[in-house]
Amino acid sequence: MNQKLVDYLDDAFRTYRGSRAAEEMKLELLVNLSEKFADFRRQGHSDEAALRMTIDSIGDIAEMMEQIPHSIPGEPPTDTQANFSSANLPGADFAGIKLRQANFKDSALRDANFQNTDLTDADFRDSDLKQTRFDGANLSGARLSGAGLQGASFSRCILDHTDFRQSDLSNAQFGDATLDGVNFNSATLKDASFKNVVFRNVSFQHTELRKAIFDGVTMDKVTYAVLKSAETTLVDIRIE
Repeated sequence: MNQKLVDYLDDAFRTYRGSRAAEEMKLELLVNLSEKFADFRRQGHSDEAALRMTIDSIGDIAEMMEQIPHSIPGEPPTDTQANFSSANLPGADFAGIKLRQANFKDSALRDANFQNTDLTDADFRDSDLKQTRFDGANLSGARLSGAGLQGASFSRCILDHTDFRQSDLSNAQFGDATLDGVNFNSATLKDASFKNVVFRNVSFQHTELRKAIFDGVTMDKVTYAVLKSAETTLVDIRIE
């Protein structure tokens, strides 16, 4: 999606920040408008013209909000099972909202922002998530198998039974996160950094580990045995 469109919506909904209904409407508009923008581009319009035509089609945000009941500004948004499967949303900003069980399967989300977002049980299978920021997010039970996560950041994330099977996590950053029951089977971890991470019951079957960084890691005995057998370089580690 054109970043200027994302910025426009962020500004248009600024008054309603914290409202569940506003967040849901904003997310729905992101999907619909990205498709409309792409249609205008396919018709031969320039980026600038397509953006202007897309924004002109939105209408009055205040009038839209008056038509639906919504929580007052400042009230934390509640759970929503949003469907963004096959969406084209590179650079989209989803920071700090609740997207439990949201469906992002097969979506283009390069450079998206999910910092401090509740993504419990969300589905990101087979999505493009290169350079995406998940710092501080809750990814408990989330499915990211087969995803392109090169350069993604997971610092301080909650990663409880998160599924990264067959994902490309080259150059991904997991600093200061706790990984409990996480599945990295058949994943690519070249130059992935796990500095100061806590490992508990993590699975690395059929995964090359020698080029990942495990400095300052705390781990259980089973994970230690797996990493030692894989001939990884372990610096300043602790065994629980």
